[in-house]
Amino acid sequence: MQHPIYLIRRIFGERNRKPYLEDMRSRLNNREFSLFSPACMGGVICSDLGVRFNSPTVNLLIRFDDFLRLMEQLPHYLSLTPIPTKREGKHYPVLLLGDIKIYCVHYHSNKQAIKKWVERSKRVNYDDICVITSGLPWKNEDIVKRFEALPYKKLVVTDYPDAPDKEYVKKIVTNRGKTATLFNYKNFKGQRYYDQVDFVEFFNK
Repeated sequence: MQHPIYLIRRIFGERNRKPYLEDMRSRLNNREFSLFSPACMGGVICSDLGVRFNSPTVNLLIRFDDFLRLMEQLPHYLSLTPIPTKREGKHYPVLLLGDIKIYCVHYHSNKQAIKKWVERSKRVNYDDICVITSGLPWKNEDIVKRFEALPYKKLVVTDYPDAPDKEYVKKIVTNRGKTATLFNYKNFKGQRYYDQVDFVEFFNK
C-alpha cells in the first residue's frame, strides 16, 4: 500500500507538473529513440516527454535476468511473436516470448498485450537504443559485466547514493531513503525524484 504522503504528493504533483513537462519537451531534440526498460520506467518517461512508444517494453514487467537476455539478443527476440502462458495467479496477462516471460501488468487481455507488443516492436530504432533500469544486483559480478557489455551506447542505471560510482549510474537522493521510488513526487510542486537526472540531455546525445 502506498504511503499516504506519496498519495497526497501525487494528487498535488500531477496538478502542478505542467511547467516541468513543458521545459523537458521544449529541450528535447531527439524524438526517435527507442527506450527499453524492464519495468514501468520507460512508459513514464516517454509519457512525460510526449513521445511515441518506440519500444515494446511499455506498461509491463520483465524480470531482470530475462530483460538482460532480451537486450543481448534483441533482433532475435523481436522477431518472435509472444504467446499467452499461465497467469501464475496474476490478474493480468502473462506472455511468453521464446524463453522470456512478460508480465503485462497494465493490460486487460492477451489480445491487447500481444497487439501492442507486435506494433511497438516494429517501431524500434536500432540506431538509437537506450536502456534504463532501476538498480542492478551489484554483488553479482556476472550480471554487472553482462549489462556493461550490452552493445548500446546509451545505458543508465538509476540507484540510491550507496550504489557504486560508475559512469552510467545516476544516483537519486530521496528524503525518505529507499522507501521512495524514482517516480514518486518529491514535493507538492510537481517535481519527481527522477527529475534529478537530465534524461533530455541523455536522449539528445
